[in-house]
Amino acid sequence: MADFLFGPTPHKEAMEFIKDKPAVSREVFGHLLPELKPLAFAITGVEAANTLQSIRDRIADLPAGANWEDVKADLVNELHPFLRSEDDPENTLAAERRAELLLRTHGFQAYQQGAYAVMEQQTDVLPYWQYVSMEDDRVRPEHAALNGIVLPADHEFWRTHFPPWGFGCRCQAIPISQADHDEIAAKDKQRNPDNRLILDEHAQRELTTSRRLVRNGVPYNLTSPAEEHKPGAYAWHPGELRLSVDALRARYDATTFGMFEAWARSHAIERESKTTVWGWLNGAEILPGKLLEPSSVTDRAVSAALKVKTVGAHRGMLRHALAMIDQVHSDGDLPEIPVDNRRYHNALGVFFRTRGTPSAPLRISVTPLSPWPHLTALHEIGHFLDFCAVGAPGEFASETELVNDWLAVTGKSDPVMQIFQEPNLKPKQREYLLKPRELWARSYAQYIVTKSGDPLLLAELDRVRKGPEPWRQWTDAEFRPILKQMDKLFRKKGWV
Repeated sequence: MADFLFGPTPHKEAMEFIKDKPAVSREVFGHLLPELKPLAFAITGVEAANTLQSIRDRIADLPAGANWEDVKADLVNELHPFLRSEDDPENTLAAERRAELLLRTHGFQAYQQGAYAVMEQQTDVLPYWQYVSMEDDRVRPEHAALNGIVLPADHEFWRTHFPPWGFGCRCQAIPISQADHDEIAAKDKQRNPDNRLILDEHAQRELTTSRRLVRNGVPYNLTSPAEEHKPGAYAWHPGELRLSVDALRARYDATTFGMFEAWARSHAIERESKTTVWGWLNGAEILPGKLLEPSSVTDRAVSAALKVKTVGAHRGMLRHALAMIDQVHSDGDLPEIPVDNRRYHNALGVFFRTRGTPSAPLRISVTPLSPWPHLTALHEIGHFLDFCAVGAPGEFASETELVNDWLAVTGKSDPVMQIFQEPNLKPKQREYLLKPRELWARSYAQYIVTKSGDPLLLAELDRVRKGPEPWRQWTDAEFRPILKQMDKLFRKKGWV
């Protein structure tokens, strides 16, 4: 077979591919999008940053020329203290299995990443790729069934099955020329139809649509772990490692990617790093130091009073909303209040308060099911400020003379007039929407969105204005006089 353009993966590239992976905690790794997980390094049960980095860098010695068994022995020593097994009190076997898995996963990925880059560049002379397994008793039946199969280099199947396409996979794909392809096709005439290496149109269609392949009369389900969409499933394709942020965004609906972006903007990529996941994703250098919390923006930041009681993407969303508030204004002196993600009836968010007293509100809840979660969070925080800080603590300032100028321009705005005239609204719903406290909360949410100019918040506001109830928020022109009055009020209080 022709091999004049295909050689071993450059060691330097493979080594750098491994060393460039940030050593992340399992929490961070678990929240990365599937396309990003192959670019990070994490080990279940190991959270110590120095240990993660040490193991990662030792694996990187493999493509630099280090002996496999020597590297594996060093990994076993590093892993040994972190593993626990009732069947293996000394943890030796557990450490050896984990070391082997880490070496095969990250080592093979590094080699194959480099090989893929070379193969992509030479498809004009080597237009076909052939799947090659290790052909021993450790190869999984589904992987063994693919051994020798030849497909065009641009075939859809390679997007999900370019080796390694599962944990511990040792298979490879090699490029072949048209002459090699024709030689294999000639030999295929001597083979049974379901044992040929050049798949006919029907077999290719079966492979593409149902992931079904028949070998020697035995059908195999070749659905990849990534296609099963199970939590923690293995997902890797070398061609996707160069995806831009915009290309990644295009793969997800706005809410899903928005939640990820909010989380990524507020979490460090590594422990003791001041570089966020979002910064790393956009090419920022991973710098040592502590990631600044939103509450450190100012001594009187709104975020200092809101104690977020959720985890994961929902926590990231709330922290992002708070960070945008902190960019726009401070708050005076607020009582502490917990924020959770409980759901109450059909409400997207709820603000609970203690009636008739200046004591602290009970809590804020924002459901993860909100189609515009940041806007919902800002809305409920608007209630909180209205009740505790804009006027006298314990009463809604929006229902007092303190905000008469704001209420005057808000009350005669077009969306409010539309609520009066909307025929599909029930009387109680209309009454609720026209309450000054509700008008204030909607005004406050749009105030933060407009003043911060944050793309994520602006996208959510746009979805509301394009939805079935556009009168819930204002156009930019309609909101301008309302924003002016809120600015005036906040300046008077010393918040901006």
